[in-house]
Amino acid sequence: MDIDPCFGTLEDFKLLVKECHDRDIKVILDGVFNHCGPDFFAFRDVLEKGEKSEYVDWFYKLQFPIERSPRPNYEAFAYVAAMPKLNTGNPKVLDYCLKVGRFWIRECDIDGWRMDVANEINHDFFREFKKAIREEKADSFLIGEIWEDSSVWLLGDQFDSTMNYTFTNICKDFFAFKNISVSQFDARMQKMLHRYPMQVSLAQMNFLDTHDVGRFLSFCDGDENKLKLALAFMMTSPGIPSVFYGDEKGMTGIEECDYRRPMPWDKSSDLEDYYRQWIQIRLNSKALCQGNYRTEYIDDERQIYVFSRTYEDEKRLVCINAGDKDIELNLGQRICCKANSAICL
Repeated sequence: MDIDPCFGTLEDFKLLVKECHDRDIKVILDGVFNHCGPDFFAFRDVLEKGEKSEYVDWFYKLQFPIERSPRPNYEAFAYVAAMPKLNTGNPKVLDYCLKVGRFWIRECDIDGWRMDVANEINHDFFREFKKAIREEKADSFLIGEIWEDSSVWLLGDQFDSTMNYTFTNICKDFFAFKNISVSQFDARMQKMLHRYPMQVSLAQMNFLDTHDVGRFLSFCDGDENKLKLALAFMMTSPGIPSVFYGDEKGMTGIEECDYRRPMPWDKSSDLEDYYRQWIQIRLNSKALCQGNYRTEYIDDERQIYVFSRTYEDEKRLVCINAGDKDIELNLGQRICCKANSAICL
């Protein structure tokens, strides 16, 4: 319940949140409650006192004496000794984590949590956690890191959203690798959207890459046109579009040491204006933020995909031209789309 002094003080963070709120920016913290670090007070106590520690039941399958190498003789995330796994089924651990969840909302006015390794934590934990943070702030938002089907976490009693890796994989296959047709792309998108109720799909966290996978531009072999098409699609499709820092500057990397490099603040890129353009297109349209999703036209040979988003009396038509020729269509209105580009009408 404090800030690492490398980053500043608690007061610095409170000021940061306030300045963000003044600019209509929400702040969500990343909560890691599946495991802790080696200097966490409870684990430190276990190391010092062994079986006599009052925190023995805070962890899984401890064996005494504790051994940390060559492999830990206790449950740890990814078998890494420095990340002992917390027993979130223990009421005392749950109570501690709920206090943490409440603390940062009450003291610093954050707007929600993104929960790390959510699929390795019991469901009752998230039910209680959501109740706790909603008591502190009624519109607090809870996102879970789930890599697979998230249906059981999205029934209303746990998460508001999960990280949509399915969306990422579909975009990789179509835009980056080009190993599926337009028809196959549409079929997989429709399957993904129909997996959840529409209000859930509208809240799913969509992204092209994250801190856990390679940069999308690298999967595109450095072809910025492919990244631009994927970005345009993400900004116009159902879900919450999320940009990983540096993508707008053309950052690349397949290995962790590369894709987690620091932000190249001094590097300028034409991509930045493209990102701004499509972000504004989305923000200025209720249909793109809240509307339904309907496939309007598919052309496998020319690699043309047209879909619409409709909300109340607003309808937006989006054309993705992944082919190498300019096209002209008439779908109730005239559509002219250049090769390897996207437009929103």
